[in-house]
Amino acid sequence: MPGWPKQLFTRRPAVEPVDPEAEAAVAAGLLSRAREILLALGAQRGRDALPLLERARPQRVEVLAPPETEVALLERLLDGGYTVYEAALALDRDILVLDRRVGWRLTPWEPLPNAFLLTHRLLWTRLGYYTVYRGVVDAVHPAERLFTFADRQLWVNAAYRDLPLPRPGERVRVVGLISYIGTTLPVLHALRIAPLPDA
Repeated sequence: MPGWPKQLFTRRPAVEPVDPEAEAAVAAGLLSRAREILLALGAQRGRDALPLLERARPQRVEVLAPPETEVALLERLLDGGYTVYEAALALDRDILVLDRRVGWRLTPWEPLPNAFLLTHRLLWTRLGYYTVYRGVVDAVHPAERLFTFADRQLWVNAAYRDLPLPRPGERVRVVGLISYIGTTLPVLHALRIAPLPDA
């Protein structure tokens, strides 16, 4: 009769406890040298990662934001020079990955054992990108809740968040989403339309 395999009775090595403060310090030290940074927003909305990023000022940061992300946070990210994508995410905790090699789930800071694989899975969730346009309103189409900028081949959809339409000739700043889904025409789905002072 065959014997029991030895691996059934061998003890697994104990996992060393993680010191979240030490992990946060490691991340802070590596940020300035990272060539590529990915931040996927969970329930904390970058509460711990964003201050580190803003201090380190890395060159290339991509942020994945779920559709319900607050407009003020999107503006903060865009104004900081980050590339911000809308993504089909439902994360309990934020995820920060450096150069697709090392990463953390936070808060508390917990190392990711499979940062490379997870990064690629997260990047496949992108649905569109957020951006800011400034310009003079050209044509307004109230029935369709659309308007265009002068000298731009772009429609702005004010119905996306039920925003009031600007007037022709008005200078505005639009924070919006350009979706990868559903249209061949470039459409900016407006999240916020704000008047700009006359130049």
